[in-house]
Amino acid sequence: MTASAHHSTDASDDNGQAGLPRLAAAQESASLLETFVGGLAPRLFALVEENDDELDGQILAWGLQFHDHASVVAYGGEMWGSFTSATSALRIVAHMGTTIRLVWCSPADTPACRTPD
Repeated sequence: MTASAHHSTDASDDNGQAGLPRLAAAQESASLLETFVGGLAPRLFALVEENDDELDGQILAWGLQFHDHASVVAYGGEMWGSFTSATSALRIVAHMGTTIRLVWCSPADTPACRTPD
């Protein structure tokens, strides 16, 4: 593939060449923003009620763990709350008298979820 550049003596006629450094800067900026946002993104978790007689469970709530708090929304959306951490949300929800587990979920590109070791 060959590329050719047209150089004009007229400064107002740059044939799009002036946009190239900005395009590269925008791509670099997008990469930096993705890294920045990725580093600050909250962690997704679920509070799951385990059934003693069955192998499956029921998701009671979804949550987001931020650096300074956790926000939790009940599965049906009828209840929500803010907690100091995902673990504190687990402790409070566990007072319901059933077995509740905190399950951390991986990012969207890795669909697996795992329980803490």
